[in-house]
Amino acid sequence: MKTLLSTIRKNEWINETVNWLNFIIKGQDVEHVMMKQLKPYINRLQPIFLEEDSPVNQKPKRRTLQVRLANKHDVKKIFDLELKGYDGYQAWTEADFRHDLETNPRAVYILLEDQTDPLSSQLIGMITGRARSNSAHISHLIIHPDFQDAKLGSYLLELWIKGMEFLKIPTITLEVRESNMVAQHVYKKHGFVVTSSKANYYRSNNETALNMKREQRTNDFE
Repeated sequence: MKTLLSTIRKNEWINETVNWLNFIIKGQDVEHVMMKQLKPYINRLQPIFLEEDSPVNQKPKRRTLQVRLANKHDVKKIFDLELKGYDGYQAWTEADFRHDLETNPRAVYILLEDQTDPLSSQLIGMITGRARSNSAHISHLIIHPDFQDAKLGSYLLELWIKGMEFLKIPTITLEVRESNMVAQHVYKKHGFVVTSSKANYYRSNNETALNMKREQRTNDFE
């Protein structure tokens, strides 16, 4: 088993190096290996619907929400959502997102769009990170402020967990602010536990980050 895992990781390193060289030398777009493998799972997901409150005697408006994988053309929308979701705080700059999507073959970006009007879809949520054969990491879980009471954060987190099960990845990690009790409650509800902490991790206020981990159940891979 150890030999097999060593071979898999060695092949991952070789593939990432080839991807990076093609990007630097030939100007080719990086191949998003993990999103390519995840695509069959994402493509089979059905839209979800949100009923909005309406004035008396008026039919409630129903919003159509759909999940998809990101591409390099989504960078501006992704950055704008970060600013709205984090109330102006920049965890990553627009250049950070662009660099990640253009150069990281292990990047995984799952987007949630309001497609009620097909001609003007709106990005309202995202969960992003990276994945390897032995572990995945969540970097961002953001919901637009106008939709934060609809439990869409839990929806995207569940999609990420099931997506990693689809890829047979056994471990998921993330960081969360020590003061963000709401997010911690959501993560714990989905099987994450605190494993350690990082002092002065967040640049905005030198707040401590809690490292959290979820070990996938063995029967998830059967």
